[in-house]
Amino acid sequence: MKKSKFIYLGIIFLITFIIIFLFSDISPNKKNDPLKILFIGNSYTFNNELPILVKEMKKEKNWNLSIEIKAFTPGGAKLKDHLNSPFTLETIRNGNWDIIVIQGHSLEPLMNPIGFNNAATDLLKITKESGAVVYLFETWSRAKDNSIYNEAWSGRNPESMQKKLSMKYNEIAQNSNVTVIPIGSIWQKIMTENKEIELYSMDGSHPSQIGSYLTACIIYKYIFNEDPMKLNYIPSGVKESEAKILRQYATTFGSTTVKNDL
Repeated sequence: MKKSKFIYLGIIFLITFIIIFLFSDISPNKKNDPLKILFIGNSYTFNNELPILVKEMKKEKNWNLSIEIKAFTPGGAKLKDHLNSPFTLETIRNGNWDIIVIQGHSLEPLMNPIGFNNAATDLLKITKESGAVVYLFETWSRAKDNSIYNEAWSGRNPESMQKKLSMKYNEIAQNSNVTVIPIGSIWQKIMTENKEIELYSMDGSHPSQIGSYLTACIIYKYIFNEDPMKLNYIPSGVKESEAKILRQYATTFGSTTVKNDL
């Protein structure tokens, strides 16, 4: 009788183990797979090794996690350039990416809004079909007194330029059902409230090391759904007092994202 009971319990245990193994999201193979992230953009993403900053932030809290990063960031590239690159498209389709972050040219939505919309829509369709979770990297306005504010299409000032950029990125995100990372909007808020923090490099367009750190904190928050305020990682060129302020803005800024269905 006892022997039959032990056999019965053994069978139940074996069946339970098989069910857990087959239906668990964390099988041995999946657990050892690297987290794969692809960045598509230009020098705004390339400068100060932004993808590596994001990787270092994630590794700080997950030191045993394997992370694979790849970035296609040729200077001045527009979304149409990426869309017309067979190598980029092949990488998207066959890279088995978990996350793809897409950044367009800083002036593309303003100078050629129709072309930007068409290229973004097509590129987002391809990236979503790859199975990755896709994010749009909202760019920032140029620094005050930049020469582009002589052009009417720019909005004439940083506040108006950012409003136009944000509106365009959110419009595309709504239509394609992806998430916008509101980087430019957070930059604008800091430039309004903390003028002593210099987010730009000397050209008034590209990010300084401080600007790239802020951008990395924002991306970290959105793609990993983790609190930047709990980070300790600070790259060289950023003061601890500055880093604390930047992480606070990245954490508390209101979400403008769209639910991603991937």
